[in-house]
Formats: sequence, structure tokens, C-alpha cells
Amino acid sequence: MLAEPALLLTALLDKLGTGVFVLDADQTIVLWNRWLEVASEHRAESVVGRRLTEVFPTLAGTRLVGAIEAVLQRGLPAVLSPALNPAPLDLRRPSFKDKARIRMQQSILLAPIRAGGRLYCLGQVQDVTAAVQKEDLLREQAEELRRLAYLDALTGIANRRQFDEALHEEWQQAARHGAGLGLLMVSADDFRRYNALFGHLRADQGLRLLADCLARQLPGLADLLARFDGKQFVLLLPQADQAGCQALADRLLAAVRALALPFPDARHGVLSVSIGVACLRPTADGDADRLLLLAERGLLLARQRGKDQWASETSGGVDR
Repeated sequence: MLAEPALLLTALLDKLGTGVFVLDADQTIVLWNRWLEVASEHRAESVVGRRLTEVFPTLAGTRLVGAIEAVLQRGLPAVLSPALNPAPLDLRRPSFKDKARIRMQQSILLAPIRAGGRLYCLGQVQDVTAAVQKEDLLREQAEELRRLAYLDALTGIANRRQFDEALHEEWQQAARHGAGLGLLMVSADDFRRYNALFGHLRADQGLRLLADCLARQLPGLADLLARFDGKQFVLLLPQADQAGCQALADRLLAAVRALALPFPDARHGVLSVSIGVACLRPTADGDADRLLLLAERGLLLARQRGKDQWASETSGGVDR
């Protein structure tokens, strides 16, 4: 009569949708169900009577072995989550994309069990590959959405939101280190007439080409180019000085002229830009918006002077 319950138990374990193994005090395998046979490609008769680390040599010194020792020596249960222990056992499952077998992401529960006056370690293994991949996909999607939230849809450069955050962060950073912070505000000259002359599609293409032209002139990896509004761009320049900002403004003007976007209504027959230049040494109690205000005033001054040039206004008067 005892044989029948044992056979039923074996059949039950083999029908489970999880892996089940039992180790004795020497970490020798005494039970290995059908699920583990398929996932490990080791039949029960080939592993029972062998130590777990003999079947899986790479387990030596891992968190899984340490947790098993805690179960067998102190009777302490443990859960090995996939976050810290994604695939401790070399178990395989079919790929979601093709028939290839990929390493399985696992969640393992270890618990002490007593039988016949002896302490054993019961291990339960769950395949969490699908859940982990779903989490990874959701994380990637969230990161992509966050990235898109900080990009201008038309030009692909930083948008106003990213610029606003970067301006205040760089202001505080510069204030801590006593560094300068520069800002160039660039505006396409007479862009409403350009739009009316060529239409929205050509105007959008012109803004994309202009953004790409400005991006190529950025002097440092920490510098930020952003679209400020419809026809305006801003360049935020950490660790900058007035002379460096003015030199960059000269290069931007030359680069846009060399871009040679045809514009018959313009003075030189090509699309040009006006630039407001500002540079300050931030202080902890100062306001980052002052840098923006100075750049806007410089831009207004450049337009008043005839456009296709840069200008800078400071508390001491006009620099150019």
C-alpha cells in the first residue's frame, strides 16, 4: 500500500509547472522532478546521488549555494529573486522568437523540511523569463517615453523642457564651482516671410537643417542645443567666458551663411540668423533666468542693428 502514495507523489511532482528538487545534508540530490529534467536536460537518474555543484560546477561560491547551506545548517528559508539572481541554475527554455533554447530567468524558493529525523533542503524553481522580459520592455518603453519628452519632435534636439531643467542645474553647478555659464539665443531672421514664401514643409525642413548646422558647432560634450520656440534656438555653455561665447557666435553666423538656404527676400539671398550672447558667473543666491533675459536682450539688439549678427548686453552696457 505504501508504494501507491509514493507513485502518486512522484506523478504529482512531475505534473507541476515548476521545478522541484530536494537536497540532503551533503547537498546531494535526492529528488529531481520532470520539469527540471526538461529544463536542465539532465534526467533524474543521472543526477540523483550527485552533489548539486557537481551537476552545475559554476554554482560553487554563489548566493544559491550559500542560501542552501543556511537552510541545511540553520533551517533558514530563503527566496532568490530574479532581480539579484537572474539565472543561478543552467536551465533552458524555448525562445519566444524562435525554437532556440535560451537561459531561463528564475525565482527560487528554498525551505527546510524534516523527514526521518533528517533535515533536507526543498528547492522550488519558477520560470520568470516572460515576466522579466516584460519588465525590461516596460522599462525600455518608459525610458524611451522620458527621452521623447525631452526632445523636440521636429528637429530631434533638446526641447524647451530639457533646456529649462538644464539651465537651472548648470547654474547651480557653476555657482558651486565658481565657473562661468554662457547662453546664446539664435533666431532665424524673417522666418515668417520664409514660411509664407516656401510653405510649412519647406520651412520645417529649413529648421531641421538649421538645427543640424548649429549642433555641429557645439564646442563641448557638456554643451546643450535646444529649440526654444518656433524659430529660436538656445545654446547653453557650461564653463564658458564672454570671449569664448562671442567667438562661438561668430562661428555660428559663418556656418549658417555657408549653409546657404535660399531666401530671395533676405539681404544676402540666403537665410540668416541673429544671436544674443550672454555670459555670467552664477552665484548661489542668483537667478538663472537673468542669463536668459540678457540673451534675449542681446538678440533684440542684434535685430535692431540689422540682423545677421550677434550682440551682447551686460549690466555695464553693450559689448558689441
